[in-house]
Amino acid sequence: VLDYLTDAFSTAICIGDSVTEGVGSVNDYQKVKNFSYPTRLSKMTGWTIENGGKAGLTALQWWQQIFANYDYSQYQVALIELGLNSGLTDTLDADVVGADYTKYADTNTGGYCKIIEGIKAQNEDAFIVLVISTGIGATTKDVINKIGKKYSLPVIDLTDRTYMNLAESKYHPVLSGGNVDYIHLNIMGYLAKAKLIQLGLGEAINSNIAYVNTVLTATANLG
Repeated sequence: VLDYLTDAFSTAICIGDSVTEGVGSVNDYQKVKNFSYPTRLSKMTGWTIENGGKAGLTALQWWQQIFANYDYSQYQVALIELGLNSGLTDTLDADVVGADYTKYADTNTGGYCKIIEGIKAQNEDAFIVLVISTGIGATTKDVINKIGKKYSLPVIDLTDRTYMNLAESKYHPVLSGGNVDYIHLNIMGYLAKAKLIQLGLGEAINSNIAYVNTVLTATANLG
């Protein structure tokens, strides 16, 4: 059933930082990057997926430096996974005010919402899904859930251990000295992450069938 549901779409962009781009560790950066979760998810779903991850960026920096690089009318789905770098402040009501989203506050919370609004401005039918990273702070997790409620967007919580625990050391690279990098993932970690996101997407689509059907009907050639 989940495979059928994820077949509803065919194109996506994954927005994020290093854990979207595919960073593993200093020693195997390129090796792991080639197995990023967008690459794995593309193989699982059959979708054409753009990896919009850029290591080290905050939500505001992604908006300022990367957003304009893409044409969002080309993507049916947008997955947003930001907040690991500097987090999001619980200032949603103060930072996201007014009809002109470009004037939202220059904070990470404001930047996060600018990304959502910017995508919607280019593609009102885009199916936007928010992703909560493992290792993210409690306040940031709470803010992402609030943003999801504000925009009526589904949220995939990777800290949820119902299916698997991505926080386990086996999914993370071991650095020199034997220390585990609990932020980034190893090759199997990105595979597990992609599977969790695939499951989350299936659930998100299943919970929004009427909306998805409306979008697909509007964009399909039914003649």
